[in-house]
Amino acid sequence: MAMETTLPILEIEDIQHDADHFFLLKLHTEKETLRRLEQAHRPNFFSMLLLFQGDAHVYTEGQHIPLTAYQVLVNRPLVVSSMQLQGDSKGYLIGFTESFFSLRYNSNVLHQFSFFQTQQTCFFRIPQPEQYKWHTLLTFMLQEQKPALWRKNALRSYLNILLQETQTYLGNIIEANEVFSHNDKVLQFIQMVDRHYVEHKNPSFYASQLHISQNYLNKLCKTNQAQTSGQIIKQRILLEAKRLLVHTKSSIAEIAYSLGFESPSYFNTFFKKRIGASPERYRKQES
Repeated sequence: MAMETTLPILEIEDIQHDADHFFLLKLHTEKETLRRLEQAHRPNFFSMLLLFQGDAHVYTEGQHIPLTAYQVLVNRPLVVSSMQLQGDSKGYLIGFTESFFSLRYNSNVLHQFSFFQTQQTCFFRIPQPEQYKWHTLLTFMLQEQKPALWRKNALRSYLNILLQETQTYLGNIIEANEVFSHNDKVLQFIQMVDRHYVEHKNPSFYASQLHISQNYLNKLCKTNQAQTSGQIIKQRILLEAKRLLVHTKSSIAEIAYSLGFESPSYFNTFFKKRIGASPERYRKQES
């Protein structure tokens, strides 16, 4: 019997069963709930981890990140993650879907935050003069989440303030290190690649779906992402290959076929050309 070549996807309801596209958890009172996040998983929602006391260790996309008091980490949907909290840790974990946020704001607003576009893992420390403000905003959000109130528009407003604050700390750092796309076609292309990279590896498919020529798609990608459309597709395949090699026990052949390669040898050539090591060797190095 073939092993499942995938990683568990966590929905908001898996964290809080009665949640409706949004949750706000206090770390020190929800320890049992948060144990679900200790194993590698793909959260199908945006998240913000706000640590106000203690220590946490976050593993995301091959990077171990130690967090201490008054640090904040933000993450995008489907990024492979795991999290361990120290016993005395206090703070909050916020999870929300794009649809939750978009009911009050334009559906493209989230993509204007550079920390949700970058491939980097984004975290920062809240400056001491700003710490009271963050405590106050989270207190207000907890009050709005009480069953008697549950005013979702107010929650969206407070969430937007937190994201705007985060942008002030992370925006300049990120933009100094990589090029960001503010072009709608490029954003749509990247989102489509994320959904279809297994069955569609040729840029022509995406260009036709976007109603533009392949040459124009390449031009947009080079301008906004410093890569061709073909390179973006290959990078997405490579990312998934790394995830499966590190986080599953599937065979190299099973991973190759799950990613749409015609044969394991073709996958091996593709991977080694870009990483400099065979899939098997990479798995041993990262284990």
